[in-house]
Amino acid sequence: MLDDYIDQVNQLLRPKTITDLKYLLQAFEGELSVEPEVKLTLGGPTFRQVVLPGELQPAEWPKYRYMLLELWKPTTPELQTVIDADRTQARAAVAQSLYRRRLAAYCEENRVDAATLTAAVKSDILTRSKDMHEGFLAAVVGKKVPLDRKMFEGNNQREAAPSVTSTDGDEVEVG
Repeated sequence: MLDDYIDQVNQLLRPKTITDLKYLLQAFEGELSVEPEVKLTLGGPTFRQVVLPGELQPAEWPKYRYMLLELWKPTTPELQTVIDADRTQARAAVAQSLYRRRLAAYCEENRVDAATLTAAVKSDILTRSKDMHEGFLAAVVGKKVPLDRKMFEGNNQREAAPSVTSTDGDEVEVG
């Protein structure tokens, strides 16, 4: 079981092909293109943009657990059930945090109060957040992972929170 786990983590962290290298770099840095020349375009749906936007602090270590949950596909059905449940919960926490951060950034950039945002603006921000999260997951697991829009909204209505607050104070613990 431990060998399977290590092998699955190493599939991302120890690339064997150019495609594997592209996934690794996309997960952490940006998009790698090799034609006509080798070029790394920084940014996009990276770990830093989707999961952990700030400086790594000891309290943020559970966010790395989220990525490990995405990488690990246990072969034991009982363990798979537990990991799937944890992964779903962690995905929702990351999705909600990403959506709230993007809402706050929009409000700050446009100098508007979150409570005054229209449903169309919120929907657009949610769509872009969903696309970012799905792009990050595609890089981490090597295939498209569709996410439900409801996962980003969560059960709470924190969108109306003041838009001036620090995004670091609005983070959701994963794990």
